[in-house]
Amino acid sequence: MLVVEPPADDAPVVVRSSAFGVAPNPAHEQFTVRYRFADEVQNGSVCLRDITGRLVLQEPLAGGEGNAVLATGHMGRGAYLLEVRGNGVVVHKEKILLE
Repeated sequence: MLVVEPPADDAPVVVRSSAFGVAPNPAHEQFTVRYRFADEVQNGSVCLRDITGRLVLQEPLAGGEGNAVLATGHMGRGAYLLEVRGNGVVVHKEKILLE
């Protein structure tokens, strides 16, 4: 949580920042993306790209915070790039290994 210092006679203003986590990594049949978007994000998505950059999986995420469980059992083993987007902008990238 980020606290912005206000003028001396006002109460603190709290601005919620974004946070993301992925587990397990490496994954087998599925993995979970834990997310918390900044307050100004209304909608989001999570996508997975293969090593060539081809989009292989995309799921919508509601604004706010939550967990998204992504099934990967049908996908080949290897390295993938996970991207989380908020309001159409990439806000997080992470390498995911599928075994």
